[in-house]
Amino acid sequence: MRAAVVVSLGAIGIAAPSLAHGGGLALELLSPRGVGRAGASMVSDDGAAALVQNPAGLARRDAVRGQVGLVIVDDDARYDPPGAGPVIDERGPATVYPVVGGAGRVGPVVVGAALLDEASWSRRFAAPTSGLPAEDVERLYPHRYAGLDLAHRRRTLAFGAAWRATEWLAIGGSLTLSQVELEETRRLWAGFDGRDEVGDAARDITLRVAGEDGVVPGGSIGALVAPIDVPIELGASVAWSAPARLTGDVTATEASASVPPLVAAPAPRGEATLDAPVVARVGARWLGERWSVELGGELWIYPGDDPTWTIRGVSIVDDTGATAALTSLRSQVARGHHGAARVGLDVEVISGFAWLTGGYAWTGAATPREWMTPAAGDLGGHTAALGAEVTTDGITITLGVAHLFVDSADVEVTRLSLENPFDAGTAPTGLGHHDHARDTIALTVEVELP
Repeated sequence: MRAAVVVSLGAIGIAAPSLAHGGGLALELLSPRGVGRAGASMVSDDGAAALVQNPAGLARRDAVRGQVGLVIVDDDARYDPPGAGPVIDERGPATVYPVVGGAGRVGPVVVGAALLDEASWSRRFAAPTSGLPAEDVERLYPHRYAGLDLAHRRRTLAFGAAWRATEWLAIGGSLTLSQVELEETRRLWAGFDGRDEVGDAARDITLRVAGEDGVVPGGSIGALVAPIDVPIELGASVAWSAPARLTGDVTATEASASVPPLVAAPAPRGEATLDAPVVARVGARWLGERWSVELGGELWIYPGDDPTWTIRGVSIVDDTGATAALTSLRSQVARGHHGAARVGLDVEVISGFAWLTGGYAWTGAATPREWMTPAAGDLGGHTAALGAEVTTDGITITLGVAHLFVDSADVEVTRLSLENPFDAGTAPTGLGHHDHARDTIALTVEVELP
């Protein structure tokens, strides 16, 4: 038997935290092999990512093999508010997705295990400091009520198996346990319309809420059809996850310390339910003599509502003595059903040694325009990708790079408004021009043991 071990160059990402993604909270898994093919790898991938993408792919090889790899994502967002305000650029760092896994034949089945990030997302915009003059805050931070930052991570441990039911059909399944985290920061306005000017930054409250669910179960099933005498392969899979029950800390601070409105928060806590979509994937691959083409399609179906934080232990006290308990806060996260179409190409340039890869993908917008926010908005767009793969003496090195050209959005009508715990004045948020771009790099090294 042969064994494969994928050696990750995780040290490249030492300076980059693990919070952030591509494709939003949609569980748009980016396998290291798929990056250089614009994600068109559901049929051909038999590595660690197959346990989530299509576990039937494990049956491609009997060898005992393992993977350690990484995907680096740099997501640059931009928000241009209405009027003469400044353009706001996202300042968050790049994100690193680790991928570690292994597989091998046990009796009539091929079994595998993997640890990987299914999804991460991080955007961080400039935030006003305590005590900054109100007029400067209003001029420099027009995005503050729509959201200052948002970070999400879904790190998954997957176990699965694939069985060759016939010479041309394999079926597989996997079980997953995920650690899900969501953290967001925004400003509230604690004033009274008629007495105060709505949006007067002197009456701002900064609220940070973070939650985690350490064990979220899920799974996927898939099938792979690879006829012996026909150069066509087909694949299909469905992935599901239970909702994440997030709980964690809440931090609330005044715009200026000890200046009303004041925060009373003796033991603040936050809770929210974050639903995961059902993800259906289909794919087809044509095998030429020294080239192959793979097509793929994905559909994300959201079964529940967008999350709302339930907040306990936070009250806002006005300078008149009026007090309001902050009991709920709508999350910036807003997602709707959407899909993607992909095509990937492999060309053998040195027989038995080196391949060049490329790909294109279109992804629909996950966030409805009327729910768009700078930190959490997912606009979809077009992805172009290139990559290379070399194999020698049982060692396979895969490199892929991709760039997402995002469909920008002008939001003129919104269903979002600034949050006011006193419920005495509000205004729309998120209006303006939203845009972002995303660069992705992936690298793995696979070693097969004799």
